[in-house]
Amino acid sequence: MKNKIENPVAELDLKAGIRYETLSALAANGTPSFMMSVINAVIVYITLGGVTDRLLLNSWFAVIISITILRSLMIVVFHRLDKDGNRFVAWSAWYAVLVYGSALCWGVLPLWDIFFLANWTESFIVFLVAGMSAGGLITLYPSLISAIPYQLLILGPLVFVLASSGEPAHVAMSILVSLFLILLVRSTYTLNRAASNSIRLEMENNELFKFLLRAKE
Repeated sequence: MKNKIENPVAELDLKAGIRYETLSALAANGTPSFMMSVINAVIVYITLGGVTDRLLLNSWFAVIISITILRSLMIVVFHRLDKDGNRFVAWSAWYAVLVYGSALCWGVLPLWDIFFLANWTESFIVFLVAGMSAGGLITLYPSLISAIPYQLLILGPLVFVLASSGEPAHVAMSILVSLFLILLVRSTYTLNRAASNSIRLEMENNELFKFLLRAKE
């Protein structure tokens, strides 16, 4: 039988605890995510440096690195917040905004005029964007408001560019990418619910254990 907390105050504390543990998981996933963002940005800079406008590439690189640094600083801020405070909602919102900015930086790559320049540029950008969206599933799933828009913002432009080209092969690719996006969103939701339920169950069991200890006294 599922344990329920009848006390409204205790239920409120439970929700706050679940929110904190969920955001802690999001923060813990930040470091590998930031490292991959920097590494992939450097790869893009080196690979596309000879075929695209240098000013555009320099601006893109500066923005993605700046956003990554800001996200890193947000993780530092998170660990300094009072665990029992009420600033985690604001922190989550601002962190999500930075995630959206990062997603837009990756998602805009298929919109560059070099996308259809050659087979290798097209394949490179498709694999890069798909890889970054899949990485978002692993690192952002604790927060649905960050993870799902991240995937939509990254893969949405790719689907649009492929579908609007009019070529049968590209239209077929857009359908495949759309199916991939649906799978990512569904998997993100499933992982998020499983993680949230696990945290809730653990905290409810801890509360029950404390109650039983107090009852014995």
